[in-house]
Amino acid sequence: MKDKVMKKLFFSVALAFAGLSTSASAQLVLQGETNEYYGEARGWSVHAIRGYDGAASCRAHRGNGYDQEILFEAGTALHLLVPSNLYDRWAGAAMWIDGRAYDRQVGLDAGYARMELDWDTRQALMKGNTLKLQIVGEYARTYSLRGSTAAILKAEECWKSGFGRHAATNGHKQQQGHVTAPVHVDGWNIGYASHSRGVFRQRTDGSWVEEGDDGSRFFFLETGRDRDNVYLDDPTRDLQIAINAAQGVIYWAQAGGPWQVLYRTHDLNVYVSDRAG
Repeated sequence: MKDKVMKKLFFSVALAFAGLSTSASAQLVLQGETNEYYGEARGWSVHAIRGYDGAASCRAHRGNGYDQEILFEAGTALHLLVPSNLYDRWAGAAMWIDGRAYDRQVGLDAGYARMELDWDTRQALMKGNTLKLQIVGEYARTYSLRGSTAAILKAEECWKSGFGRHAATNGHKQQQGHVTAPVHVDGWNIGYASHSRGVFRQRTDGSWVEEGDDGSRFFFLETGRDRDNVYLDDPTRDLQIAINAAQGVIYWAQAGGPWQVLYRTHDLNVYVSDRAG
């Protein structure tokens, strides 16, 4: 009982849920866990996790402050984690993604509510904008799903690459300051490019979307790739895009005209399996 109370205190921080006298905010690691840095994904950090019981996973979480209130964990299954003030082992939960309801049960441990995600829920979280969660015994909370596609795919990439299972073989010694070299991004495998006003990202069906910081969304078909570039087309606007991974530049052209610089990229990464066409 004392250990459970200590675990709970470890996760109590100043992010309050409305109307609650206590507060909690999810952290990257639980007490007894170690982590190893894997990479970044649109504002989320991804780490390989080793548990006190030897289990391994890859966990994506927000970078700082209140944004750490929601996590995705990839391993033998995909889980959603949020802070919880409950001490029971299980609790019922209702979840709404952009207003669509999903009934779930959550497991409770060390300040977390943990929910296993099926394929349909995974897809909804990746495509959605807002998550509302009501755990029985707690007040309903609303989370932004901004960057959720990048976060989930990056965590799954970490796990599937074997990085998470490799981290589990390194014992309980945490590698402070260790940064794993990122995957080399080129025209053949690029799936994500952020810029000063938003992001281009490849979707799981192979198409692309540009999401602006102002909430705008434009959709593109992928028309080709070479060593340095991926080429996109928006037929509704007769607009072409070339994302040059080697130069870190996004070009645009109208109706097949000359290429012009549109943005300098901030971050490039791979979020969908390699595509050579």
